[in-house]
Amino acid sequence: MKRIKPKLRKLAENSKLMEIEIIYGDEFIHFNLYQELAVNESRLNEEIKEQPSHFAFISMIAAMLSTEVARKQGQVDKRYARIFAKEKQTIDDTTERATSKELADALVINNRSYQKLLKQLIELKNQSKIAEICVKAFDQRSFLIQTLSANLRKEH
Repeated sequence: MKRIKPKLRKLAENSKLMEIEIIYGDEFIHFNLYQELAVNESRLNEEIKEQPSHFAFISMIAAMLSTEVARKQGQVDKRYARIFAKEKQTIDDTTERATSKELADALVINNRSYQKLLKQLIELKNQSKIAEICVKAFDQRSFLIQTLSANLRKEH
């Protein structure tokens, strides 16, 4: 009987989604998550020794990106407040009154410098989420290594 490769495994093996690219400061971190998560039973002792370093590295990236997200969120909020305050102080030519909150809000959202910071924040959040997913995946890998190791001890 012909063994059929599971669809998800085949998709994951060939998907660009598994090509992880994270930029943190000047560092460009690129790896194939599918390949990194694979456990080679014939190298189980090495896998056990290497797993903590891999887990620590990706966890550190996730923590640093989380901090960067918070920092960038502060910049976005500060830029929003500065532009909003400026717009609220201007007089609306059509009504000859101070700009309404709704119009000031719309003007902030439409502001190029605000949009640029917002785009950077969204990209950082995406990078952070990807790193968090990698951390969870390496956590699962750790459980798999423990299980395989225990099963091998039972066999001997």
